[in-house]
Amino acid sequence: MIVTNKTNGCIGIPMKGLTEIVNLVPGTQDVSDDKYALIKDTAGRWAKAGHITEEYTKVDKVILEKNNYPKELVTECEEGKDKDKFIVPAKISDIDRRSGEKLDELIKGCFHIPTLEKWLKEEIRSDIRAEILNQKALVEEGDIKD
Repeated sequence: MIVTNKTNGCIGIPMKGLTEIVNLVPGTQDVSDDKYALIKDTAGRWAKAGHITEEYTKVDKVILEKNNYPKELVTECEEGKDKDKFIVPAKISDIDRRSGEKLDELIKGCFHIPTLEKWLKEEIRSDIRAEILNQKALVEEGDIKD
């Protein structure tokens, strides 16, 4: 699950039924779907308040069954033309270049090295990989300017 923390500090959300906490650092990060399913209720309240954003995508039933999404993160589409699709957590490779500035904003808003490394493993588009590598270098060198 791609999540953007819009606050200036970390948000610690306890996982349901566990003593562990998921820390959402400022900026964009990728949280495992299994962990996010355990914080979904609380994270949803943060999202409703506008403090975090969650990235979702629409998939058909074949892709839904092929992947193992936690049931807490899957909802059915209610729109007319997409009634046979499901809304699931997006991966970086699901974000289309034609989505305007969304893909660029996600990459440039990510200061979390483990997320950037995960995206490099998932992403096959060479221009997007170059952007991720550039962002990773800027974060590692501390050269990011507002």
